[in-house]
Amino acid sequence: MSEEIEMETEREFSFKSYFIYAVRKWIVPVLCVLIGVGAGVYYSLAYKTTNIIMYEGTLRFEVDEYRTLYYGQTQLGDGEYSVCEAKGRSMIDIAATPKLKSKVYEEVKGDIYPDMKSESEKRNKFFSNLKITRDSNFSLRVDFAYDIVRDEDKGIAYRVVSTYLYEAELDIKTANPGLYEKIAATAAAENKVDVIHKSTIGENYDTAEFSGLTQSNSKPSLVTSSLIGGVGGLAVAVAIITILYLCDKRIKRLQYLVSEEDARVFSAGADPYADGSLVKLATAVTSEKPEALLIASIAPDEEAKKYAEAFAEALSATGKKSKLVEFGKGKEDWKKYFAADRTDDEFEIFSFDGSEKGALGFIAAKAGNACFVVNQATVRANDFAAAVDEVNAAGARYFGTVLYNVTDSYTG
Repeated sequence: MSEEIEMETEREFSFKSYFIYAVRKWIVPVLCVLIGVGAGVYYSLAYKTTNIIMYEGTLRFEVDEYRTLYYGQTQLGDGEYSVCEAKGRSMIDIAATPKLKSKVYEEVKGDIYPDMKSESEKRNKFFSNLKITRDSNFSLRVDFAYDIVRDEDKGIAYRVVSTYLYEAELDIKTANPGLYEKIAATAAAENKVDVIHKSTIGENYDTAEFSGLTQSNSKPSLVTSSLIGGVGGLAVAVAIITILYLCDKRIKRLQYLVSEEDARVFSAGADPYADGSLVKLATAVTSEKPEALLIASIAPDEEAKKYAEAFAEALSATGKKSKLVEFGKGKEDWKKYFAADRTDDEFEIFSFDGSEKGALGFIAAKAGNACFVVNQATVRANDFAAAVDEVNAAGARYFGTVLYNVTDSYTG
């Protein structure tokens, strides 16, 4: 039993049925692809390229100037010169401390990237565009790239580099008490030494960082953007159709619900009489010679009654004597009918409107054969399968199905 259930579950997802279902929903992929292509075209045309400027400044420790400041013009030994170099390295280490980036950001964040609403996005872009490079043990280079959109943006970019150099120099001064006082004293004596040298800040177009930024800022290809948008739209369409397919609980194929040999459909159209269903059913009855036939609805409606009346007329037209008995709300009481003696030689056609639960199996057992008239647009596949099971459990034969009001979810 578990193997049968597993097999039916797999067949529910057959590619054939899914493909037919998807083709009938063609408007979904067409719209999604068109929207995707349109979005790609809009993205390419509306992409805003900006001029990017990069400002650069350097901070350099002058070993010889430091030696002059502390040791005068005397010749230094190797040990004393090593002390000067170590002091220079420690000062540049201070200038390269990561916290300086955060300090500069806090000072300028109110002015940079005014169009960005996200604080984290603004911070990440600032940190990625501010490059601190240790060129040597005694030199530090500061580069900052900025999108020039407004007239004042050049000044903002310049200010970032200037602020970093200022804060770095201030931290060096704090970490080396007395250093700047000695420098100031030499300046007063008109013999100034430049231990911490700050370069002038200027534009730089040659760094690898700048090349990478300008490349990423290039306008996206119209063709590529359109293709990506179209593929994305198609992927969305597949997802939508798959969800619709899985959530659609109507009858897609009778073979999913009953065995292949029992999946007999007399018609599948807008109304029950399409495809010559009355003739097909009459031919089957004449050929297989059942003693009686139940024509029933699964959900309460009057369509089974109307179809049974039309079938009785069609059968009479072939010369076969028949008798129509209608069961359901306001009709013949099936309990009394079957409790009485039935001696008619006529072929009995029973109709049942599905209004009373539990009656289907009993009436089907008395008829011996049951044909369902099913509104495919409203009847769930599980309800149809349950009705077939009820007929089979009663010992009757499931004779076939007449589908009407068929939607595009039925894949045949």
